[in-house]
Amino acid sequence: MIDVEGKVPHLPWCETALKPESFTIQGQLASVNRAGFLTINSQPPVNGVHSSHPVFGWGGTGGYIYQKSYIEFFVSPENASRLIRMVSLHESMNLYAVNNKGNEMRAGLNGGGVTALTWGVFPNREILQPTIFDPETFLIWAEEAFSLWTSMWLNLYEFGSQSFDLIEDIRDNYYLVAIIDNDFTTSKKQGGKLMEEMASTDTTVVVVPTYIKAHPSCSCPTGTFQRQSQRCRTISNTSKKSSEVGLGATRNIVEAASGDLLFLLLKRFNSQTTGEEDKEIENLMGVLQDSRTSFDPEKCLNGPLYAALYQSGPQPFWERFDFGLSFGNGRKNIKGQQYLKNAEGNYDVLNYAEFVGKFFSVEAVGTCRKNRDQDLIAVDKGIMLNPFLKLFKNAERSVSSLVKCPADYTIQATGVTFQIFDNKKDIDIQGTGYMRMLYADENLRKLTSPKDTTSSGNAVDEKAGLTVAQVRVNLIDPDFRI
Repeated sequence: MIDVEGKVPHLPWCETALKPESFTIQGQLASVNRAGFLTINSQPPVNGVHSSHPVFGWGGTGGYIYQKSYIEFFVSPENASRLIRMVSLHESMNLYAVNNKGNEMRAGLNGGGVTALTWGVFPNREILQPTIFDPETFLIWAEEAFSLWTSMWLNLYEFGSQSFDLIEDIRDNYYLVAIIDNDFTTSKKQGGKLMEEMASTDTTVVVVPTYIKAHPSCSCPTGTFQRQSQRCRTISNTSKKSSEVGLGATRNIVEAASGDLLFLLLKRFNSQTTGEEDKEIENLMGVLQDSRTSFDPEKCLNGPLYAALYQSGPQPFWERFDFGLSFGNGRKNIKGQQYLKNAEGNYDVLNYAEFVGKFFSVEAVGTCRKNRDQDLIAVDKGIMLNPFLKLFKNAERSVSSLVKCPADYTIQATGVTFQIFDNKKDIDIQGTGYMRMLYADENLRKLTSPKDTTSSGNAVDEKAGLTVAQVRVNLIDPDFRI
């Protein structure tokens, strides 16, 4: 079984961890894999959610997002035949399948054809179709997908070993299958009736046994977080020095490290991480910091609150008051920062911390400005595609100004408000804080305090060296409001 429960961060066919969209169907994907379908790509159906939706939203304000249920996977010939029968019973579905010998199978609505998988409807704009399935492009991608069984996995094992024979059998005999359900409106479950039907299909389950282990220097899917990110750090550092490693490779490494870190941070918030996983968090944060990538302040700084899920260094101010109680709201206390661009082109900043849920919280407000002019880079922002997304085309593009990390900012605090139940107490505290952005994307940020915080009467006396990893709060609590 190819893991979709977060225990395996990478696959040869996809170098990034699960995206937040996949968390909504994680249980159904696990059931599908247990039924014998080795998934490498999928998306749930979406029927008219607002374009500002924290998980499915894209494209700007005032729009509505739609997408069809889609799943791509390797499967045995026996189970592929069963799927042909399943699809034939559902007039809204299309199936495309091909094996390593080039033998094709198709089933479903009118034999299929080019179709939109994701689209958006926006005021005063044509309908946008950022993801489109093309059967001909799928066949081209299939050749590469089957070759990855050899180049990324098979050649790690001794000829004639059980692992070698198993992988060779999958490569030579299995089918790569893509199924689309064109009905995105009727299912009450997030994964749609496509995944419901697949999980309940009577199949012969072929489980990848535990004796397949990762080679220490390999990025194959059974490698641990530790091996993966150590390799990422090595390549990332090398990419700065060698012309043999291109920008695309560096981007893929950064995306993979960001996805792994996001998964571990959310796991740490929702349950508990092990000591080894905490070390891995530090390792991944180092990978992202070393990359010195650029970020779009309009998307990665300006906007919602980002919650602090991991910190190292001196104790932050808010921890002195945190009793670890939430009064039954079902989650841990949230602490974090929000930056909103103001008319002067700087940012209004809010530092927010819960001590006993929202019953006892504090808000510190002020303004934030960039210390010095950063190199603004005009970039053409196409969608970053993993190999299996070559079948998607017509991605929307735009131009934006980026800021290169590390980027230094100065924060002027102007006041603090304590809230205890329905009572609020305003305190006039003036002070200066310093923030250095070490990495930022639309889901997470890493920042540090390069200098001590100063304030009137030393009311807030945070020391330099506090380093924090923050995650967009919607990924923690979609209903969160300040």
